[in-house]
Amino acid sequence: MALTLNTLNKIYPVYSNNLKLTATESTATSSFTYTFQVYVNGVLTYTIVQSANPELKAEINLSSLLQNHFESTVYANTTNIFEIVPSAILNYSVTVTSKNAAGATVNTASTGTLYCFNGTVQDWESFNINDYLMVSTVSTGKFLTKLDKRRTTINSKCFLSVINGSFGLASNPSFTGIHVTAYDANGTTRTATSTYSNTTASIVSIDCSVAKLNTLSAGLITENTTHYVIKERSDKSSQSITFQIEREKKMKEVFNIHYVNSLGAVDSFDFTKVKNENLLISRKVFEQNQTRKIYNTEADTTISVFSNWVTPDQSEGLKDLWVSPASKLYFNNVFNNIILNTSSISIKNKYNSNLINYNVAFNYAHKYKVQNY
Repeated sequence: MALTLNTLNKIYPVYSNNLKLTATESTATSSFTYTFQVYVNGVLTYTIVQSANPELKAEINLSSLLQNHFESTVYANTTNIFEIVPSAILNYSVTVTSKNAAGATVNTASTGTLYCFNGTVQDWESFNINDYLMVSTVSTGKFLTKLDKRRTTINSKCFLSVINGSFGLASNPSFTGIHVTAYDANGTTRTATSTYSNTTASIVSIDCSVAKLNTLSAGLITENTTHYVIKERSDKSSQSITFQIEREKKMKEVFNIHYVNSLGAVDSFDFTKVKNENLLISRKVFEQNQTRKIYNTEADTTISVFSNWVTPDQSEGLKDLWVSPASKLYFNNVFNNIILNTSSISIKNKYNSNLINYNVAFNYAHKYKVQNY
Protein backbone atom coordinates (compact mmCIF):
# COMPACT_ATOMS: atom_id res chain seq x y z
CA MET A 1 0.00 0.00 0.00
CA ALA A 2 1.30 3.44 -0.87
CA LEU A 3 0.13 7.00 -1.20
CA THR A 4 2.14 8.85 -3.85
CA LEU A 5 2.27 12.52 -4.80
CA ASN A 6 3.53 13.98 -8.07
CA THR A 7 6.80 15.87 -7.82
CA LEU A 8 6.60 19.67 -7.81
CA ASN A 9 9.47 22.08 -8.42
CA LYS A 10 11.24 23.21 -5.27
CA ILE A 11 10.66 26.82 -6.32
CA TYR A 12 8.32 28.07 -9.03
CA PRO A 13 6.21 31.06 -10.13
CA VAL A 14 2.86 30.99 -8.34
CA TYR A 15 0.76 31.82 -11.42
CA SER A 16 1.24 28.53 -13.25
CA ASN A 17 -0.66 25.40 -14.24
CA ASN A 18 2.32 23.36 -13.02
CA LEU A 19 1.35 23.84 -9.37
CA LYS A 20 -1.23 21.07 -9.33
CA LEU A 21 -0.79 18.37 -6.72
CA THR A 22 -2.16 14.91 -7.52
CA ALA A 23 -2.52 12.22 -4.85
CA THR A 24 -2.76 8.53 -5.79
CA GLU A 25 -3.56 5.78 -3.28
CA SER A 26 -2.63 2.33 -4.62
CA THR A 27 -5.51 0.60 -2.79
CA ALA A 28 -8.11 3.31 -3.37
CA THR A 29 -11.71 2.55 -4.23
CA SER A 30 -14.43 4.94 -5.32
CA SER A 31 -15.41 5.43 -1.66
CA PHE A 32 -11.98 6.71 -0.63
CA THR A 33 -11.38 10.34 0.34
CA TYR A 34 -8.23 12.44 0.30
CA THR A 35 -7.55 15.23 2.81
CA PHE A 36 -5.12 17.94 1.70
CA GLN A 37 -3.65 20.11 4.47
CA VAL A 38 -1.81 23.13 3.04
CA TYR A 39 0.69 24.92 5.28
CA VAL A 40 1.72 28.43 4.27
CA ASN A 41 4.87 29.79 5.95
CA GLY A 42 4.53 26.98 8.49
CA VAL A 43 0.87 27.66 9.38
CA LEU A 44 -2.01 25.33 8.50
CA THR A 45 -4.02 27.55 6.19
CA TYR A 46 -6.23 25.33 4.03
CA THR A 47 -7.86 21.94 4.61
CA ILE A 48 -9.50 20.44 1.53
CA VAL A 49 -11.31 17.09 1.47
CA GLN A 50 -11.98 15.45 -1.89
CA SER A 51 -13.60 12.18 -2.87
CA ALA A 52 -11.64 9.90 -5.15
CA ASN A 53 -12.24 10.84 -8.78
CA PRO A 54 -13.05 8.26 -11.53
CA GLU A 55 -9.32 7.49 -11.72
CA LEU A 56 -9.38 6.97 -7.92
CA LYS A 57 -7.09 9.98 -7.47
CA ALA A 58 -7.55 13.53 -6.18
CA GLU A 59 -6.02 16.82 -7.28
CA ILE A 60 -5.84 20.37 -5.97
CA ASN A 61 -4.70 23.52 -7.75
CA LEU A 62 -2.15 25.08 -5.42
CA SER A 63 -1.75 28.12 -7.66
CA SER A 64 -5.31 29.30 -6.97
CA LEU A 65 -4.65 29.06 -3.22
CA LEU A 66 -1.15 30.44 -2.92
CA GLN A 67 -1.59 33.44 -5.22
CA ASN A 68 -3.91 34.90 -2.57
CA HIS A 69 -0.83 35.44 -0.39
CA PHE A 70 0.95 37.76 -2.81
CA GLU A 71 0.38 41.42 -3.60
CA SER A 72 2.25 43.00 -6.49
CA THR A 73 4.28 45.96 -5.26
CA VAL A 74 7.14 47.95 -6.74
CA TYR A 75 10.04 47.55 -4.32
CA ALA A 76 12.81 50.14 -4.42
CA ASN A 77 16.01 49.76 -2.40
CA THR A 78 16.13 52.30 0.42
CA THR A 79 19.81 52.38 1.39
CA ASN A 80 21.89 49.42 0.29
CA ILE A 81 22.97 48.20 -3.11
CA PHE A 82 21.63 44.72 -2.19
CA GLU A 83 18.37 44.32 -0.27
CA ILE A 84 16.09 41.34 0.32
CA VAL A 85 12.61 42.06 -1.02
CA PRO A 86 10.11 41.56 1.85
CA SER A 87 7.58 38.71 1.43
CA ALA A 88 8.76 37.99 -2.13
CA ILE A 89 9.27 34.28 -1.40
CA LEU A 90 6.60 32.12 0.22
CA ASN A 91 7.25 28.63 1.61
CA TYR A 92 4.53 26.01 1.73
CA SER A 93 4.01 22.30 2.21
CA VAL A 94 1.12 19.90 1.75
CA THR A 95 0.28 16.83 3.83
CA VAL A 96 -2.16 14.41 2.21
CA THR A 97 -4.08 11.69 4.02
CA SER A 98 -6.04 8.93 2.28
CA LYS A 99 -9.03 7.42 4.10
CA ASN A 100 -11.21 4.45 3.35
CA ALA A 101 -15.01 4.23 3.32
CA ALA A 102 -15.05 3.82 7.11
CA GLY A 103 -13.06 7.02 7.57
CA ALA A 104 -9.95 5.22 8.77
CA THR A 105 -6.59 6.59 7.73
CA VAL A 106 -4.88 4.41 5.14
CA ASN A 107 -1.74 6.40 4.32
CA THR A 108 -0.15 9.83 4.72
CA ALA A 109 2.35 11.59 2.47
CA SER A 110 3.92 15.05 2.38
CA THR A 111 5.52 17.26 -0.24
CA GLY A 112 8.14 18.62 2.13
CA THR A 113 8.92 22.34 2.08
CA LEU A 114 8.46 24.04 -1.29
CA TYR A 115 8.68 27.68 -2.39
CA CYS A 116 6.93 30.02 -4.81
CA PHE A 117 7.15 33.65 -5.87
CA ASN A 118 4.90 36.21 -7.56
CA GLY A 119 5.74 35.26 -11.14
CA THR A 120 3.70 34.00 -14.08
CA VAL A 121 4.14 31.20 -16.61
CA GLN A 122 1.97 31.34 -19.72
CA ASP A 123 0.48 28.04 -20.91
CA TRP A 124 2.20 28.47 -24.29
CA GLU A 125 5.53 29.52 -22.79
CA SER A 126 8.60 27.32 -22.54
CA PHE A 127 9.81 27.94 -18.99
CA ASN A 128 12.52 26.27 -16.92
CA ILE A 129 13.07 27.60 -13.39
CA ASN A 130 16.69 26.42 -13.53
CA ASP A 131 17.33 29.17 -16.07
CA TYR A 132 16.90 31.67 -13.22
CA LEU A 133 19.00 29.95 -10.56
CA MET A 134 22.61 31.13 -10.30
CA VAL A 135 24.30 28.00 -8.98
CA SER A 136 27.99 27.20 -8.70
CA THR A 137 27.90 24.18 -11.01
CA VAL A 138 26.68 26.02 -14.14
CA SER A 139 26.80 29.51 -15.60
CA THR A 140 23.29 29.89 -16.98
CA GLY A 141 21.29 31.54 -14.19
CA LYS A 142 19.56 34.76 -15.22
CA PHE A 143 18.41 37.91 -13.53
CA LEU A 144 14.63 38.16 -13.16
CA THR A 145 14.11 40.32 -16.22
CA LYS A 146 13.34 40.04 -19.92
CA LEU A 147 15.13 43.32 -20.71
CA ASP A 148 18.81 42.58 -21.30
CA LYS A 149 19.40 46.01 -22.86
CA ARG A 150 17.98 49.11 -21.22
CA ARG A 151 18.06 52.87 -21.46
CA THR A 152 18.63 54.98 -18.38
CA THR A 153 19.71 58.49 -17.41
CA ILE A 154 22.20 59.79 -14.87
CA ASN A 155 19.44 60.60 -12.36
CA SER A 156 17.14 57.63 -12.95
CA LYS A 157 16.60 54.73 -10.59
CA CYS A 158 16.96 51.19 -11.94
CA PHE A 159 17.02 47.77 -10.31
CA LEU A 160 17.72 44.11 -11.05
CA SER A 161 16.60 41.08 -9.05
CA VAL A 162 17.86 37.54 -8.48
CA ILE A 163 16.67 34.39 -6.73
CA ASN A 164 19.11 33.50 -3.97
CA GLY A 165 19.54 31.31 -0.92
CA SER A 166 18.96 27.84 0.45
CA PHE A 167 15.88 26.10 -0.98
CA GLY A 168 16.91 22.53 -0.16
CA LEU A 169 18.19 21.90 -3.68
CA ALA A 170 21.22 19.78 -4.51
CA SER A 171 22.76 23.00 -5.81
CA ASN A 172 21.24 26.12 -4.33
CA PRO A 173 21.39 29.51 -6.07
CA SER A 174 24.24 31.46 -4.49
CA PHE A 175 24.40 34.97 -5.91
CA THR A 176 27.78 36.48 -5.00
CA GLY A 177 27.36 40.10 -6.10
CA ILE A 178 27.90 42.13 -9.25
CA HIS A 179 30.71 43.08 -11.59
CA VAL A 180 30.28 46.45 -13.33
CA THR A 181 32.12 47.66 -16.42
CA ALA A 182 31.71 51.28 -17.56
CA TYR A 183 32.50 52.20 -21.17
CA ASP A 184 33.50 55.70 -22.31
CA ALA A 185 33.04 57.13 -25.80
CA ASN A 186 36.83 57.07 -26.37
CA GLY A 187 37.07 53.34 -25.58
CA THR A 188 38.26 53.70 -21.98
CA THR A 189 36.79 51.19 -19.53
CA ARG A 190 36.62 51.06 -15.74
CA THR A 191 35.41 48.24 -13.50
CA ALA A 192 34.11 47.76 -9.99
CA THR A 193 32.63 44.90 -7.98
CA SER A 194 30.35 44.53 -5.00
CA THR A 195 30.11 41.34 -2.95
CA TYR A 196 26.96 39.72 -1.56
CA SER A 197 26.71 36.75 0.79
CA ASN A 198 23.47 35.49 2.31
CA THR A 199 21.82 32.05 2.44
CA THR A 200 18.27 33.23 3.22
CA ALA A 201 15.80 31.93 0.62
CA SER A 202 14.84 35.20 -0.99
CA ILE A 203 14.63 37.50 -3.95
CA VAL A 204 17.41 40.07 -3.80
CA SER A 205 16.98 43.54 -5.30
CA ILE A 206 20.09 45.19 -6.76
CA ASP A 207 20.31 48.97 -7.10
CA CYS A 208 21.89 49.55 -10.51
CA SER A 209 21.42 53.32 -10.59
CA VAL A 210 24.38 55.45 -11.66
CA ALA A 211 24.54 57.26 -8.32
CA LYS A 212 24.59 54.00 -6.35
CA LEU A 213 27.21 52.35 -8.60
CA ASN A 214 29.48 55.37 -8.24
CA THR A 215 29.63 54.65 -4.50
CA LEU A 216 31.50 51.43 -5.37
CA SER A 217 34.31 53.36 -7.04
CA ALA A 218 34.62 57.12 -7.38
CA GLY A 219 34.43 58.17 -11.02
CA LEU A 220 33.25 54.76 -12.22
CA ILE A 221 30.57 56.36 -14.40
CA THR A 222 31.38 59.86 -15.68
CA GLU A 223 30.02 62.41 -18.13
CA ASN A 224 31.97 60.56 -20.84
CA THR A 225 30.40 57.16 -20.14
CA THR A 226 28.10 55.91 -22.88
CA HIS A 227 26.94 52.68 -21.22
CA TYR A 228 27.71 50.22 -18.46
CA VAL A 229 27.32 46.44 -18.20
CA ILE A 230 26.40 44.43 -15.12
CA LYS A 231 26.95 40.70 -14.65
CA GLU A 232 27.18 38.24 -11.75
CA ARG A 233 30.47 38.78 -9.90
CA SER A 234 31.60 35.12 -10.02
CA ASP A 235 30.33 34.40 -13.55
CA LYS A 236 27.48 32.24 -12.28
CA SER A 237 25.38 33.72 -15.05
CA SER A 238 26.00 33.85 -18.78
CA GLN A 239 23.71 36.88 -18.92
CA SER A 240 24.89 40.48 -18.82
CA ILE A 241 22.64 43.53 -18.60
CA THR A 242 23.56 46.65 -20.59
CA PHE A 243 22.43 50.11 -19.47
CA GLN A 244 22.69 52.71 -22.26
CA ILE A 245 22.96 56.20 -20.76
CA GLU A 246 20.62 58.62 -22.49
CA ARG A 247 21.93 62.16 -22.32
CA GLU A 248 20.15 64.08 -25.09
CA LYS A 249 16.47 64.57 -24.31
CA LYS A 250 13.79 66.56 -26.10
CA MET A 251 12.39 67.59 -22.75
CA LYS A 252 14.11 68.28 -19.48
CA GLU A 253 11.79 65.93 -17.60
CA VAL A 254 12.52 62.20 -17.41
CA PHE A 255 9.63 59.88 -16.63
CA ASN A 256 11.31 56.92 -14.96
CA ILE A 257 8.55 54.27 -14.77
CA HIS A 258 9.03 51.18 -12.59
CA TYR A 259 6.76 48.16 -12.84
CA VAL A 260 6.33 44.58 -11.65
CA ASN A 261 7.31 42.28 -14.52
CA SER A 262 5.97 38.82 -15.33
CA LEU A 263 8.71 37.22 -13.23
CA GLY A 264 7.55 39.09 -10.13
CA ALA A 265 10.57 41.42 -10.07
CA VAL A 266 10.88 45.15 -10.76
CA ASP A 267 11.88 46.50 -14.16
CA SER A 268 12.07 50.12 -15.26
CA PHE A 269 11.96 52.14 -18.45
CA ASP A 270 12.60 55.83 -19.12
CA PHE A 271 10.27 57.90 -21.27
CA THR A 272 12.17 61.00 -22.31
CA LYS A 273 10.44 62.49 -25.34
CA VAL A 274 7.28 64.54 -25.94
CA LYS A 275 4.99 65.03 -22.95
CA ASN A 276 1.30 65.93 -23.05
CA GLU A 277 -0.83 66.64 -20.00
CA ASN A 278 -4.62 66.73 -20.03
CA LEU A 279 -6.73 67.97 -17.15
CA LEU A 280 -10.30 66.65 -17.03
CA ILE A 281 -12.55 68.92 -14.94
CA SER A 282 -16.12 68.56 -13.74
CA ARG A 283 -18.00 70.96 -11.45
CA LYS A 284 -21.45 71.61 -10.10
CA VAL A 285 -23.17 74.99 -10.07
CA PHE A 286 -25.71 76.05 -7.45
CA GLU A 287 -28.08 78.82 -8.51
CA GLN A 288 -30.27 80.89 -6.17
CA ASN A 289 -31.73 84.38 -6.46
CA GLN A 290 -30.01 84.88 -9.81
CA THR A 291 -26.65 84.10 -8.20
CA ARG A 292 -24.47 81.18 -9.14
CA LYS A 293 -21.96 79.37 -6.95
CA ILE A 294 -19.49 76.64 -8.00
CA TYR A 295 -19.10 73.65 -5.69
CA ASN A 296 -17.78 70.05 -5.76
CA THR A 297 -15.19 70.68 -8.42
CA GLU A 298 -13.39 67.47 -9.40
CA ALA A 299 -10.33 67.06 -11.59
CA ASP A 300 -8.11 64.31 -12.88
CA THR A 301 -4.88 64.64 -14.81
CA THR A 302 -3.65 62.26 -17.50
CA ILE A 303 -0.03 62.44 -18.61
CA SER A 304 1.13 61.03 -21.92
CA VAL A 305 4.82 60.61 -22.73
CA PHE A 306 6.88 59.05 -25.52
CA SER A 307 9.97 56.89 -25.36
CA ASN A 308 13.13 57.27 -27.36
CA TRP A 309 13.79 54.74 -30.15
CA VAL A 310 14.03 51.19 -28.85
CA THR A 311 15.38 47.96 -30.30
CA PRO A 312 13.12 45.03 -31.29
CA ASP A 313 14.37 43.09 -28.25
CA GLN A 314 13.48 45.98 -25.94
CA SER A 315 10.09 46.23 -27.61
CA GLU A 316 9.41 42.56 -26.88
CA GLY A 317 10.57 42.95 -23.27
CA LEU A 318 8.24 45.91 -22.74
CA LYS A 319 5.20 43.61 -23.00
CA ASP A 320 5.50 43.24 -19.23
CA LEU A 321 5.02 46.98 -18.76
CA TRP A 322 1.71 47.09 -20.60
CA VAL A 323 0.13 44.33 -18.48
CA SER A 324 1.87 45.05 -15.17
CA PRO A 325 -0.37 44.86 -12.08
CA ALA A 326 1.61 47.59 -10.28
CA SER A 327 3.69 50.55 -11.41
CA LYS A 328 5.36 53.62 -9.95
CA LEU A 329 6.81 56.80 -11.36
CA TYR A 330 10.15 58.08 -10.09
CA PHE A 331 10.04 61.81 -10.72
CA ASN A 332 11.67 64.73 -8.89
CA ASN A 333 13.38 62.23 -6.55
CA VAL A 334 10.05 60.81 -5.35
CA PHE A 335 8.23 57.54 -6.08
CA ASN A 336 4.49 57.84 -6.75
CA ASN A 337 1.98 55.10 -7.56
CA ILE A 338 0.49 55.45 -11.03
CA ILE A 339 -2.22 53.73 -13.06
CA LEU A 340 -1.38 52.97 -16.67
CA ASN A 341 -4.19 53.71 -19.12
CA THR A 342 -3.03 51.40 -21.89
CA SER A 343 -5.86 49.04 -22.86
CA SER A 344 -4.58 47.90 -26.25
CA ILE A 345 -1.21 48.20 -27.93
CA SER A 346 0.46 46.96 -31.10
CA ILE A 347 3.81 45.34 -30.31
CA LYS A 348 6.27 46.73 -32.83
CA ASN A 349 9.16 44.83 -34.37
CA LYS A 350 11.59 45.15 -37.26
CA TYR A 351 9.04 43.62 -39.63
CA ASN A 352 6.15 46.00 -38.98
CA SER A 353 8.00 49.20 -38.06
CA ASN A 354 11.23 50.76 -39.31
CA LEU A 355 11.66 52.85 -36.15
CA ILE A 356 10.22 51.71 -32.84
CA ASN A 357 9.07 53.91 -29.98
CA TYR A 358 6.11 53.89 -27.63
CA ASN A 359 3.69 56.22 -25.96
CA VAL A 360 2.38 55.59 -22.47
CA ALA A 361 -0.46 57.41 -20.71
CA PHE A 362 -1.05 57.28 -16.98
CA ASN A 363 -2.87 58.83 -14.05
CA TYR A 364 -1.51 59.31 -10.58
CA ALA A 365 -3.07 56.81 -8.17
CA HIS A 366 -3.87 59.62 -5.75
CA LYS A 367 -6.89 61.73 -6.51
CA TYR A 368 -6.36 65.30 -7.71
CA LYS A 369 -7.20 67.59 -4.80
CA VAL A 370 -9.48 70.61 -5.37
CA GLN A 371 -11.20 72.87 -2.83
CA ASN A 372 -14.90 72.02 -2.47
CA TYR A 373 -16.08 75.64 -2.27
